[in-house]
Amino acid sequence: MHTTTVTQKGQVTIPISIRKALRVKPGQKVSFEKKKEQIIIKSAIDFFSLKESIKTKRPFDIKAMDKAAEKLVITENAKKQTKNNRY
Repeated sequence: MHTTTVTQKGQVTIPISIRKALRVKPGQKVSFEKKKEQIIIKSAIDFFSLKESIKTKRPFDIKAMDKAAEKLVITENAKKQTKNNRY
């Protein structure tokens, strides 16, 4: 078991053995999950780090993804507005 001290800002240092076990590096995010009386700490998955593990026929294009998401939001909002105007 490891013990650490909480600072006035609510921060704690993750012991090096735990960081190594989680493969967490400086600047990387971790997630906390509460289960009953325990807190589970996990290495947070970064979406952009996964892009290399996915094989696609087209190259990864964040601008195209943003544009497609924007188009979807506009379309969904237009549908909602049309539906609201009918009543």
